[in-house]
Parts: sequence; C-alpha cells; structure tokens
Amino acid sequence: MTPRPYTGAGLAGLLVVLLVMLAVAWTRSSQLAIPPIVVLIGTVLAWLPLLFASRHPLAAFVIVAGVETAVLASMQLQDSALSTPEALAAFQPVPLASMAAQWILAMRSSRVLASAAGIAAAVWLGVMAAVVGGAEHLVGAALTAVLILLTVVVAGIVVAVRERRDEALRRQARETADAVVAERLLIAREIHDGLAHSLTLVKAQASVAEYLMDKDPVAAHVALRSISDRIKEGLRDLRSTLDLLRDEGASSESPRGPAPSLTGVEALVARFADARVDVVLDVVGEPRALSSQVDTAAYRVVQEALTNAAKHAPGARVRVTFQWDHDQVVISIENGPGATAPTREPSGHGLVGMRERVRAAGGVVLVGPQPGGGFRVRATLPVMAVHDSEAPTRDWQGDPHE
Repeated sequence: MTPRPYTGAGLAGLLVVLLVMLAVAWTRSSQLAIPPIVVLIGTVLAWLPLLFASRHPLAAFVIVAGVETAVLASMQLQDSALSTPEALAAFQPVPLASMAAQWILAMRSSRVLASAAGIAAAVWLGVMAAVVGGAEHLVGAALTAVLILLTVVVAGIVVAVRERRDEALRRQARETADAVVAERLLIAREIHDGLAHSLTLVKAQASVAEYLMDKDPVAAHVALRSISDRIKEGLRDLRSTLDLLRDEGASSESPRGPAPSLTGVEALVARFADARVDVVLDVVGEPRALSSQVDTAAYRVVQEALTNAAKHAPGARVRVTFQWDHDQVVISIENGPGATAPTREPSGHGLVGMRERVRAAGGVVLVGPQPGGGFRVRATLPVMAVHDSEAPTRDWQGDPHE
C-alpha cells in the first residue's frame, strides 16, 4: 500500500495512547518504591516508534516489540522491586504500544503480513512476560499474548470490511463509467441514424429536383420543399440529441421525447417515396405490441436498410416485409441492383449500429448480397426485449452496404 501520513484524527489517537500509557504506568509505579522516571522512560521509548508508523508500519512494529522485549529483559537487572509482578505490570499494564503498532500495520499493509507479524509478536512477548514474571504469573503473560492476538483479529475484520466497501465503490464507479460509455454510444447511434437518413433523402430529392427542373417545374418545386422539410427534421433531431449532452443530469432514463417506433414506418416509407425511392411494404401476420427497446430497434433497422438502399442502389425497388409470429417479428428489407452506379463513399458505422441495437434487444440480424444482385437485411427480434443478450450476429458472404 502507498504510505500515507497521519491525519489529525490519527495524531490525536496516538496522543491518547501515550497519555493512557503514562497515566497507568505512573499510577502503578507510585504505589511501589520505584523511581517513576524509570517507568516513564520505558513507556515513552515503546511509544515513540508509533510516530513514523504511518510511513513505515512494519519497521515501527518491530521496533516497538524490540523495545518492550528489552524493557522486560532488563527488569531482572534493576532493583529487586522491579522484578515483582506489580513492577512488571507497571511497565506494561496492557501492551498498548504493541496493540497500537499492530493496528497501524494492519491498516497500512497486507492482511497476511499484519497477521503473521502480530502472531509472532504475541507469542514472543507472551513468552518474555512469562519468563520475567515466573510460573505463578502465566495468566498475566497469557493476557499479553491474547490482547495482541485480539488486535490482530479485530483489525483483520475491519480491513476486510473496508476492502469490501472499497470494492463496492470501485464496482459502482466502473458501472457508472460503463453507463456513460453506453449512453455516448447511444447518442452517437442516434446522431448517425438521424443524419444519415435525412442527408440521404436530401441527396435523393436534390437529384429528383435537378432532373425535373426543366421538365416539370412544379414537381421540382415540391422536391425542393421536401428537401427543406428533411433538413428541418434532421436539425430538430440533432438538436434534441445534443441537448442530452448539454444536460449534465441527463441519463439513459431521462426523458428525451418520443422514441422512433414502428408506428412511424408508413411515414418513413412515404418520405423515401417522395425521394423517388420505390418501396413496397408487406405485412404478414397480426402485428403485436413490442417493448420500447424492440420497437425502436425495429424502426432503426428499417430506416438504416432503406437509407443504404437509396444510397448504394439508386433506382432499385426495395421490399420491406414484416412477418409476425406470437413471440417474434422477422423484418426483411431486400433491394435489387441499382439502375445507376452508386457513388463510392467511405464506409460508415450504420450496420455496426444496427447490429448493436438488434443484439441489445435480444435479436439476430443477417446482412449480405443476394444471389441475383442487390442486398438483403433480415432481422429477427423478440416481442419483449432481452437485456444484455449474447445472441450472435452473422453476415452473409459478400461486401455489405455502408
């Protein structure tokens, strides 16, 4: 772990530990004929390493244990009063310095290291206390070891709880970041789908207006007016999507106006018909209510496929077929070869977005050229959305539109 300096609360805690150690040692030594200064020096020396334990917890722990060991070992060399059980208690009524050093080590290093060091210190100091105090004071020696081991256990529990909390926070941060990325992808798809559709229709209607300018000025005027309507529609959709980016509180659950749905397919087909795209719409079976996610995905599939057909196969007839079943809908968009050569344009991301939408709704999409020429898109979608679907997405062989 990265060393961290003490906070104000940490320093206050160390001061409390020192005051408690001094108060208890002074009280007990005053009851005996022991110079208090001897007890106080040993107490302070055991506490001093805690000051740099925040940056070097293991070194501080070892020094604290070493100081306490030296104090216990030297007691037999002092005045005879120092070798009594009361004098032993005066030097360390409870192993506060060792317990504090163990706690800091547990908070600032790995659990394995802290546990191993704590167990070793507990055994060592317990044995030393037993040797100095004699066989009749094994209970006191055992208490020294038990208190340090208790610190190891409690610190381990606290660290485990803290790690689980930190992991939960990291997981939440990852989920938030993933949600942000997903929202950006959604916005990118919305911008692409809306602009690609509008600009393709504008291009087609401009070609129609140019062709009719001399032959049928009235029809050319209608085509030009349709261009104006398509531009307004595209700008309105773009403005609505960009408003989401400006709104810091917006999320995927934020209201963003009516989502595209299959109720708008006939109007979509009519817009392409205005641009002189020959579209035939067939419906097989009884239409069923769809979840909003599936409904939007189905609309976008039709929109993207018609946009690609108008762009890459100008003059070709396009057939859109909805085949409804009790639990799914199959959407096929087929176009023959174009009457004129399409303009070569850089590949975009329309089919990629189509695949992502269909897959997110739990469906499968197949795209590719037809044997006799032209292109086909076939999407199978469930009536209800299946979130996080792992449904595969496959292509027929050949160069796809886009």
